[in-house]
Amino acid sequence: IEETGGELRFALSPAGQGDYSDIESIDAYDLRQCQITLEITEAPAYPDAPANFSFAVSSSSDPNSQLFITVGASAAMIFGVTVDGVTDDERRPGFSLARDRWWRIREQDGTVYIETSPDAVGWAVGHQAASPSYVDDVHVGFWAGTFAASSAPGAVALDNVNLLP
Repeated sequence: IEETGGELRFALSPAGQGDYSDIESIDAYDLRQCQITLEITEAPAYPDAPANFSFAVSSSSDPNSQLFITVGASAAMIFGVTVDGVTDDERRPGFSLARDRWWRIREQDGTVYIETSPDAVGWAVGHQAASPSYVDDVHVGFWAGTFAASSAPGAVALDNVNLLP
């Protein structure tokens, strides 16, 4: 993981299976009536890249409880809420950097929304659910890695965390 020109860049390893890097906030945050956004500025060449990456807001007391957006095999997007290890999610095929450039996890009036946007103006809801009890004490994290060997898996880069255009 490196920071270059304000972007956080995850260079994906060609070694493959289970080679992941992650970063997580030290401080906990209260997500009630708030949002966390980030911009994906670079992504692997899907659907051929054997890579996944994820943005998660995790419970400070239970790492098995989180709100997340994940791009996985064949560019499938997974939007979900996990409470005590039980996941409620929705899946959408075909991650597109043009359509899904901006990611947002927010809480409003007892509901969490997990969304993407091409421009940080118009948002598409990937999943929504009742706010879990841990939403007032969360850590923010991002991870990326490869699940199979590849000669050129690419990279994932993010920018503009909570800085909208």
